[in-house]
Amino acid sequence: MSRREQEEAAFHALRPACVAVSEHAFESTLSNLENLLHSRTWPPTPQLVEYCLFPVVKKLKEPRLDEGVLIGCVKCIHAAAKAFTGALRPKVFHDLHTTLVMFLSTKEDMSLSRVLPRKLAEEEKLVLVECVKSLFLAADSGVRELLRPARLPVMGHVIALLLDLAHNERSRSLRVACMATLDTLCLTVRGLSSSMDEALSNCSSNSHQFDVKMSSDAKLDFECAFSLAHFLPGIASTLTKIMRGDEKQGQKVTQAAIYTWTLAVAFVLSDKNFPSTSNGSTSPGTTQPNGSHNGTTAEAAGQHRLPVVAYSTPDWWQKAAVQVNTLLQQLTPLQSHPQWKVRLFVARLASTLLEHCRRSLSASVTILVEMLVALIADGYSQVALVARTALTHFSHHLNTASVPLVSLLEDGMYRAASNLPSVMTATDDRKKLSCTLLLQGYIQLLGPKLSTILLSPRLSQRLFHALLMALEMDTSHASISISHSHDTDGNSAVRVAGAHRQHSQLTFRHFRDEAIAKGLLLSCSLLGYYGDLSSVVDSLLDILLLQPHLHKQVVLVINTAVSGAAGVGLDSVSDLQEQSSTEDFEQHVRFLLTEFTQPSVWHVPTEQPPLPATLLAPSSHSSSSNTHHQSLESRLRIVPATAAAADTILTRDMPATDQHRPVHPLSAEALRSNVLLVCLLLDGVRVFASILGEGFRQFILQSLFHVLEKAGSDNLMIRDAAYACLQAMATSCNYDSVSQLIGCNADYLLNLCTQHLRVLNQYAVATRVMRETLANSDDTLLLLLNAFLDEVLYVLELSTGTGKDLLLIPVLRASVCAVRRWSGVDTLPAAADSGAEVQASTENLAGQLNDLFTSSQSEGDELERDREPASMDEIREFFLDYHQQKGKEKEKEELADDEQEGMDDGEDIQDDSQPNDAKKLPDADNVGVRVLNYCVHLLSVTHVHSSLVVLDTVQQGVRLLQPNQEQLLPLVHQLWSPLLHRVRHTHLPIASKAVDLIAVLAIVAGDFIRKRVTNDIIPIFTAVLQQPVPAKYTQLHTLLLGIFDCLGTLSTKLDLPEEEIVSLSNMCVSYLSCKMPVSVQQAAVRLYKQWARSHGDCIWLLLIHLSSSVSFPTPPSELLPPLEPLTKIPSSITRDLDVNVTELLKCL
Repeated sequence: MSRREQEEAAFHALRPACVAVSEHAFESTLSNLENLLHSRTWPPTPQLVEYCLFPVVKKLKEPRLDEGVLIGCVKCIHAAAKAFTGALRPKVFHDLHTTLVMFLSTKEDMSLSRVLPRKLAEEEKLVLVECVKSLFLAADSGVRELLRPARLPVMGHVIALLLDLAHNERSRSLRVACMATLDTLCLTVRGLSSSMDEALSNCSSNSHQFDVKMSSDAKLDFECAFSLAHFLPGIASTLTKIMRGDEKQGQKVTQAAIYTWTLAVAFVLSDKNFPSTSNGSTSPGTTQPNGSHNGTTAEAAGQHRLPVVAYSTPDWWQKAAVQVNTLLQQLTPLQSHPQWKVRLFVARLASTLLEHCRRSLSASVTILVEMLVALIADGYSQVALVARTALTHFSHHLNTASVPLVSLLEDGMYRAASNLPSVMTATDDRKKLSCTLLLQGYIQLLGPKLSTILLSPRLSQRLFHALLMALEMDTSHASISISHSHDTDGNSAVRVAGAHRQHSQLTFRHFRDEAIAKGLLLSCSLLGYYGDLSSVVDSLLDILLLQPHLHKQVVLVINTAVSGAAGVGLDSVSDLQEQSSTEDFEQHVRFLLTEFTQPSVWHVPTEQPPLPATLLAPSSHSSSSNTHHQSLESRLRIVPATAAAADTILTRDMPATDQHRPVHPLSAEALRSNVLLVCLLLDGVRVFASILGEGFRQFILQSLFHVLEKAGSDNLMIRDAAYACLQAMATSCNYDSVSQLIGCNADYLLNLCTQHLRVLNQYAVATRVMRETLANSDDTLLLLLNAFLDEVLYVLELSTGTGKDLLLIPVLRASVCAVRRWSGVDTLPAAADSGAEVQASTENLAGQLNDLFTSSQSEGDELERDREPASMDEIREFFLDYHQQKGKEKEKEELADDEQEGMDDGEDIQDDSQPNDAKKLPDADNVGVRVLNYCVHLLSVTHVHSSLVVLDTVQQGVRLLQPNQEQLLPLVHQLWSPLLHRVRHTHLPIASKAVDLIAVLAIVAGDFIRKRVTNDIIPIFTAVLQQPVPAKYTQLHTLLLGIFDCLGTLSTKLDLPEEEIVSLSNMCVSYLSCKMPVSVQQAAVRLYKQWARSHGDCIWLLLIHLSSSVSFPTPPSELLPPLEPLTKIPSSITRDLDVNVTELLKCL
């Protein structure tokens, strides 16, 4: 088919749709025409496209168009421009272009409102912008006419309109379309096509720069650059505002702005257009546009009032470079943008400008290089690869290979280090992260050359001081609270599991972003990896000596640098070099361990200094004795004013080197700082062990004692850090557990503890280490323990009355706990757990008691009907049996009293023979006997915390000796008198602990203390039970709950007389009221269940009388008097008791 025939066929195909639009320009007819234009390929004939567009343009120029009709018309123009590419005549192009721009320029306050008296919707604006873009692509010659001076105002209006829409609109697609149209305008004037869509969609490309397209005609390129130079300030500044806008505007908007900005600046300020001044002439392309028509251009420009840009003069280029440099400084924060695609475009921006504008933007080369350097440390490998490739490509263009680049990087690192402290203290997190990444990039780029650069004292000191000031720590999270709860029962598995619990994460004063902290610490690791570790450590230790306030930061940087030197945490580093030898690491570790464990560093105070010994020494014997003999019931409501303060007065020691320090209270900030420093030191030992592995065995003797000392600290944060360190040491040295690590070195540890005990100010250190050693070792230590116990008891005797003896009491407790664990004596139920045992036995009797209750009721019913009296013989036989049973019970009590009197008479004999017997005892029992013998004297100490530890030591000791009653009972006899003083103690926690000990003694000693309990303990308990009910969570409330549990254990294990049980049960009735605290009710119910096990009849009668739902039983015979209630309780009170009484009756 010939061309003419094709045109005729196309005309016949388009005619019906065009006629329909001409007659009725509705949305349907416009849509039909649009679909027809998209349906096939049309011959590019100017007459055909004008025929097709005529009815559409006619309708478009009518006033007051609906939104649907306007969008339909614009879509038809868009489809026609695509279908007839290259067929638009310049006149038609300018007519359509003017019409579309007129609609985009419509404002409510303009005279054009009579054409379109409303604002355009975002959909309409988007369709109009896309249509303008298609017109630019369809009319090359028409667009090129915009370069003429007469048309520059039109071009400027279009550019300003597109920039305004891209900056102020909210629609992301509209903003991207405006910037794509602007990019198309800049390229189509030179006959080139835009590739923004491809650049935005294909971010995975390995290209390190954008494609700055140049036409084959250099003269045309210069004309376009000359024209765009008029609008470059507006384009660059507006796009910069868009790039610096809200991060929520969308990454594609920012990417499109970066792409358009880069291509506009790189094209206008290209080195090809830069004027050459070497011989006084201009560069080949620096003539004015249109060859020799300079005068014409100036005349035309003046006619249209557009100032002519002196594009070829050095002054204009200098001013433009200054303005672009300012804009680049504003774009620096984009290198830390949260979207990796934006950071990728920033890397390509810097690479593109370094490639095309090195001469024209020479003042900005440093900023561009810094952008790439900062992006080398990016977390996304693709961004880092593009930045590294760009820098490598840039180094090839320098005059003398890589030497100038190294010098440039060195100056940049010095500048970044100088700015780091001020940036950290006076800017936002975005700039802080940018500066951090910049410094990290410089260090990573310099690589192995860093070891030579750091030899300069000026640069090394500047760099380390900058890092230390930036890493200033916030100590507010460090805990300075004291916890006295140490696990000495041998539950090492739980404690080792707790070692994996990382102590509170480090926080820094100047920032909270983890990315900033990660970047700074990675920079420290790179310094250790690339630099000479010896020089790095020496420089940091010099700072440590000269500036003590930087202790924490120095230790942190040293730990991180040593880790980096071993390659730990440097997975992102691509060019790994050969690591240092193991011998070098061992030398560094030996030196650092010596520095870390110096007393001035390792033994910084982490708690308030102890008070003078005169304040801690126990009071005189007479006053103590008088205090102890005061009854508890007379002082239940009197708490000494110094009781609360007594808990905080803990006698702790500093090492011998600290004895000259002034004893004055430290501030909370100083204590937190010291706690954090100790944790960092322990973390450093952990790092050393992890690096050396099996090679750390040679340093165990140098470090284990110090770490165990911190593991015994009362500060939980330090304790957790120490256990994490112990776990790392055990794992690195191929020990199965921390217990095996300590057990294999126990002889060395005990020897050091013995040496420390001989120095007065080393008691606390020996106490902590010995406590942790015993808690984490096995029975192989038993032989050494007896020898060490001799030393401890000897020191206790020498330091009695000085207050220092209180420090060794925890060692006695740890010894007893360890021996009990090794001996396997761990089957004793606690006093609080005896309720479960009683509950089980009570449930076994429930059926029998229930049958008894049912049978008594049935018998009562039968007696009501029959009224047959019982015979006198039956009654006489019943009472004879009852008196015989009572006689047997009295004989047993008299026999027990005789045994006790014999024990009192032979006390002196037994005390004299005890040392000879103790020598024949097993080692485990020997430890228990010796400790309990000494605890007889320690029970009278006045220090509150030490009193609690002594009571707990006695409790553990009697549990240990439970199988050996021959040794246990004499010790119980000796402990009883001072124990009574503890039960009557005014400080209620001590009394509560003593009550728990009474319950344990009832279990282990049994009938031996029955009469003592009846005569001494029950009256004290009775006095407490008669007091008003205490408030919840008070010390008296805790004491009351302990008494309830103890009474249950005593009634179960000692078989207390029935009279005592009846008296106590009547006294405790009020605690069954529903008005009592829930915990008190539960304890009282548990107590009645335990009483029911041994004295079910009297408890049953009491509960029957208290119950409002069960009738009181009647005697089975008229000869028997009616039963009298055990106690008379008003009916108003019984209603409050009904819930708990009913529950007890169900169990019975």
